[in-house]
Amino acid sequence: MDPDEVVRLVEELKISTCHEEEQTLTIDTDALQIGEQRTGSCLVAKIFSPKAINREAVISHLPRILQAIKHIEICSVGDNLFILDFKSLQDRKQAFSGGPWNIFRNLIVFRELCGLQNVTAMNFDTMPIWIQCYNLPLVLMHKDFLQKLGSQLGDVEEIDTRENGFSMGKFARLRVRLDLRQPLKKHIRLKIQSGQEDVFVLLSYERLPDFCHNCGIIGHSFRDCENSWLEKGKLTYDSWLKAPLRGSGPKAKYPNSPPS
Repeated sequence: MDPDEVVRLVEELKISTCHEEEQTLTIDTDALQIGEQRTGSCLVAKIFSPKAINREAVISHLPRILQAIKHIEICSVGDNLFILDFKSLQDRKQAFSGGPWNIFRNLIVFRELCGLQNVTAMNFDTMPIWIQCYNLPLVLMHKDFLQKLGSQLGDVEEIDTRENGFSMGKFARLRVRLDLRQPLKKHIRLKIQSGQEDVFVLLSYERLPDFCHNCGIIGHSFRDCENSWLEKGKLTYDSWLKAPLRGSGPKAKYPNSPPS
């Protein structure tokens, strides 16, 4: 049965049986603990694609993509939705924390199972990703300011600095949990003091999967973009948003007057 159909039927039952006497079963603590121990090695994965990805291809290719050392049992629970049962906790940790990952150029988002949560009702709207921040004045490349900078993008999970709290290099690195429903941000404008020019901090995203160069949202290409407020085919997001891993800056120069 299709997961959406299951959800619909459950909601109908909640309404239709509210005045009926029905058989119920109380869940005890032992049953929950046994289940939590068994599913502690699992992760739920959603592949962001407007089309259904071939299940057999995912099951075949995903362990190699995740660089798993031991076997992973993979089960499909819906279109582009899978449960992964890891035989190695190290492999599980690598999959959960080492991303973002992509398969056939489509983003994979992982979630941990939590209590009685229904797999098909889980929220996959956010994802942590390392962001490289270029053109940032050296005096601002300290942990306190980088925390404020990253909060403009999402919830800051980690800041890559030296022991003294400073980031010394071509760019600063932040691991930020992004809202996948929102367009990628290309820059952050810093207003300094009166009479001084604003500073544009350029943003480049590590391990970034394919995204829409039309609207800047991850999960579809510009050919599948349905955002009607944009002029179809007028691409405003360039490939330099994909950062080389710990490498040099964006290859393309940023326009002299970035959009506000």
